[in-house]
Order: sequence, then C-alpha cells, then structure tokens
Amino acid sequence: MIGGVIALVLAGASQQPAITSRYAKLSSCRLWKAGDVSKGPSEDWGIQRCRGLDGYPVWIGIREGTRMNFGFGKRPSLSGIFETGRNADWPIEWRGRVVKGLFVPSAAIVRIRARFDDSGASDLAVFHLLDDGTSCAYPTTIATNAEARKIADAVPSKDNCYVGP
Repeated sequence: MIGGVIALVLAGASQQPAITSRYAKLSSCRLWKAGDVSKGPSEDWGIQRCRGLDGYPVWIGIREGTRMNFGFGKRPSLSGIFETGRNADWPIEWRGRVVKGLFVPSAAIVRIRARFDDSGASDLAVFHLLDDGTSCAYPTTIATNAEARKIADAVPSKDNCYVGP
C-alpha cells in the first residue's frame, strides 16, 4: 500500500506542464546606454532595450558597428558575439511552460548571423533565463530548430551557459 501511495505521489509530482513555444518579434527598441565615441574606439558601443515577451525585455548590445550580443530579462546581461546583420523579421522563439494560464518562459532562441563571412547563412543562439532576472548563452550556435529546442529545454549548468562576450 505504501509503495502504491509513493508511486502516485511521485507520478503527480513529475507531471509538469509541457514545454511549448511563443514567438515575438522585437519591437519598441530604445537606446538605453551608449559609449562616447569621441573618447576613442573602445567607447564605440550602445545598448538597446527592446520589448520582448510580456515582462521580459530583450537587450541588444552593439560594438564597433559590426558586433552584436543579446541579453534577456529585467537586467542587461549581454552574451555572444554575432554579426549586426540580423533580419528584423526573424522572431524570437520563447520556450517555457503555461502555469496557471500564464506562459512562463525559461529560454529564448534567436536566429542570428554568427559566421562573419559572405555566405548569408544564419544560425540559432540559445539563451537561458535565470532566476536573478538575467540570462546566459549556450556557448556555440546551433544549426537546426530541433537541436536548439533540445538545448533550450535542458536545465542550464556552468558547463553550458555563460555570460559575457
């Protein structure tokens, strides 16, 4: 009898809502902070704050007009080094669960150009949303949606999630 009760409790505890996706294009981007280019090339940078999914802003950093990085959440935490030639029509795929009728994101997948060549090819970058209101990036770009979703749906660890350029 006790074994059956434990099995029922464990079965109920493991039934989380399924992970699903929501899509949103970047909108309402505003310059949040910028360097002073007159002070030299190291000050050629800017950070934009964009409307992402409700309550989860997207941060875009641009350096020297050619490099871009992203962050997600209430505080800027920029990661990755990508080309600035991102297509504005590419939506961000937010991965998460519906809890009590509300979508709670846990990761974001961004289509970017990361190859710094003339191919025009794009890749996917995966960012995990952290409990402290910041995000971290998977250390490499990914080629397929299925692989990006698998990484986004996994629990981040110090081995697969970093903050910084």
